Amino acid sequence: MRKTPWWFVVIALYVSSLFLPAVTLAPHRADGAASASEVLAVAALGLRAQGLALVAALIGLGLALATSLALRDELGALHVGYLVWLGSLLALAVIASTQRASPHDDATSSR
Repeated sequence: MRKTPWWFVVIALYVSSLFLPAVTLAPHRADGAASASEVLAVAALGLRAQGLALVAALIGLGLALATSLALRDELGALHVGYLVWLGSLLALAVIASTQRASPHDDATSSR
């Protein structure tokens, strides 16, 4: 049985969140910054920079949560799209914290 690639899960969650209702308020800059952090985290994972990916994913998650808390009085409701988007940020953070370089990478980096 083939293992599903990590990037497929994150991208599927993120893209599906774009098509689902998220909030009953217009998006704010912090949500855009959180999305930019997510893109940076995916790029960092692609470059095998797990530490940078983890930091970027956690910053994005923090910005997303801080925005919803700061605007809690103005938000009518958080919808499934917002929760799926948060899930993609959380999945990215978990993947970045658990993914290890392969033994082949360690052998070539010690040269």
